[in-house]
This record gives sequence, C-alpha cells and structure tokens, in this order.
Amino acid sequence: MDYKNINDILPKKLVNEIQNYIQGQYVYIPKRIENKLEWGSNTNFRREIGLRNVRIYEKHLEGESIRNIAGMFKLSEKSIRRIVKLMSKDEEGEKLRVKKLLKENWNLVGDIKPIYTNVWEIEGRYVAKKYFNTEELQRNVEILQILHNENIPVPQIIKTTNNKMYGEMNGVKVLVTSKLEGSNIVDTGKCTAEWYFYVGEIIAKLHNAFLKCQTKIDCWYNSLLGEMKSWIYESLKASDFQLISEKQYMETLQKLEQNYDKLSEQLIHRDVHLGNFLFCEKRFSGYLDFDLSQINIRIFDICYFLLGLLTEDSYKLDKEEWLIAVNEVTKGYCSINKLSFDEKTEIVYVMESIEILFVAWFINEGDSQQADESKRIYNFIRTNRNDIIANV
Repeated sequence: MDYKNINDILPKKLVNEIQNYIQGQYVYIPKRIENKLEWGSNTNFRREIGLRNVRIYEKHLEGESIRNIAGMFKLSEKSIRRIVKLMSKDEEGEKLRVKKLLKENWNLVGDIKPIYTNVWEIEGRYVAKKYFNTEELQRNVEILQILHNENIPVPQIIKTTNNKMYGEMNGVKVLVTSKLEGSNIVDTGKCTAEWYFYVGEIIAKLHNAFLKCQTKIDCWYNSLLGEMKSWIYESLKASDFQLISEKQYMETLQKLEQNYDKLSEQLIHRDVHLGNFLFCEKRFSGYLDFDLSQINIRIFDICYFLLGLLTEDSYKLDKEEWLIAVNEVTKGYCSINKLSFDEKTEIVYVMESIEILFVAWFINEGDSQQADESKRIYNFIRTNRNDIIANV
C-alpha cells in the first residue's frame, strides 16, 4: 500500500507548523463532508474492469497458465487471452520509455520484459523497478545496502554510469538491481509442514537482520493500533459500516488493544508474502521489496504471510491445511526468535485487524471485489479464533 509523504504535498511552512503538534506518526485526514461518497458510489463498471484486468495481466506475468487464470476470474480462456493481449499492447509504450531511461543512465541496451506492471527484467541479469514515491525508494536503497553488507540474500544495487543509486527521467525514478536466482511461484498445495517451518525461520532471520538495520537508518514508525483508531475507523464509518459492522470493528479493536503495549516492536518487512520470497529448488534464495518496511509490531509479518495463504488464487488452502501452516510457521519462527505469551494470544486479533485494514483500504480505492474478499477472510478468522489460538 502506498502512503503519501507530507513533504511531497504541503508547503514547508505548513509542514513545520504541523510538526509542532505531531511527528513521525501516521495521520488520517478525512474528506470534507460535502466530498464524501457513499460506499459503492465511486465504484463504476469501467474502474472495476480496469482493476480486474491489471490483476489478470500480473498473474500472466507471474507465469500462471491461461487455464488457471480463467478459473480464478471465472472467465473463458479466450477472454483471458484477449485481455492479456490488450494489456501487453498498452505495456509497449511504457517499455520503450524504460528502455530509453536504462540506456541513458546505465548504458543497458539488452532485452527487457515485464515482471509486474512496474517491474522489468533486463538482459536476464538485472531487475528495474519504477518509483513515484521518493521516500519508498530511499528506504529500499538504505535497507538493501545494509542487508547486503550483512550477507543477507537480497538484490545488489547497480549504480548508474554517474555512480548514482537510481536513475530519473521526467519525474519517474528507476532502481536497478541484480536478479537473484529462484522464483516466487510456489504451489502451496504441495508444501509440507517442514516447508512452512522453514518459512517461519526465514521470517525470523530477516527480523534479526532488521534489528541491525534500524540502528543505522531513520526508520518510519507505524502502529497497527493507531491505524485502527484513525483512518481505518473513518473509512468504515464513511461507508456506513456496510462490510464490517461497527460492533465487529469495536470488538476486534478492544481485543487488539488489551495487550498491544506488550507486543515487541522493531523494523519489519510489512509486505511478507510469497511474491517477495524467492525459492530455488525448494531452497530459499532471497528477499525482495522493502518499500513499506517500518517499525511496527513484529508479529504483523507473521500474520500477513499466513493471511496471504488464504488468498493464493490457484493454490488456496483449506482450513485444515492452513491451520497446519499456522502451527508450523509460528514454530519455525520461535525456533529462532521466541514469541511471548501475549504475542501468541494477540496473533488472531492482529489477523482480524489486518483484514479490516484491507477492507478499509479497498473501500477507499473503490475496489469492491477485493473489499469483499478481505471481508470473507475476516469472517473466516473470527469463526475459527479458537482453532487458530490452539495452533499458535
């Protein structure tokens, strides 16, 4: 998810005035009453189709088969091919602009192919990522440098011909890194308990490396509880609590708040999912994408990863398989970093809060399909609270 840097929006004088009241925290700024729209009123057919087509195209770029994508989106294979063809055509203009930037800044002139809508592979050896948010880019650069120096498997930054960390053209910034071996395509339906234990260890090792990072860089502090009490609440309220009732929201908030001050905070990845982990023949080969890294509760990363297993379209786990994953990932994490009793107790409520966050986010984005999906997972977590707690 993207967050706006106040320095990119407001004049310096106004920023200095605001800093007299609050610094280093996330602030929700509500819409004026006359500008508020009811839930669904900003969700039109064209926007929904556009969002869906981007997701279809990215699944294609990830290597999913046309048949699998057709099944995910309940469309014919012919329709999927047509959408992919149209999206590929739209991508060509962007591809030419990126090629020009790469030539001017890195003297790279080899083959370029999209990995995601803002990420390209160059010459089979490098990866280029486009940024509009300077703060995210700089955070990623700093963390990559430190983790690389600590021998953590992350991409290495390739400097420009002018010895700069990234290139820029017409307001667009691009970071080029080495391409790590391995793939982020994992058939979770074939993963064993031992593999999930391994993933728990991987997350714990990253957290240990992050502890070294946070002493060397200016980290962004964020609070899941603070978000729940601010912009998330305002977003749900603006939608008249149509997807998550006010009673449900308050119950989850109160449970989260009970022991929140006892939860360990540190620099975390904040976007831990299979797309950001690479594996080569079942061996872990590298971490990706630190754009959203922040100081927050450390169990956020564990919960985020486990929730992601419930949204893997082609390899969605059933309840029993997922509970095994919950048990093994937390055990693997604890084999390196011990979780406290309070952390284990709060995991289920952190999961609920993350899905409420997604509901609120997608409401603001006008993406009703994804908001409904987040609501479905939220209800699943609530229904299975006792089983989840028993498996942590």
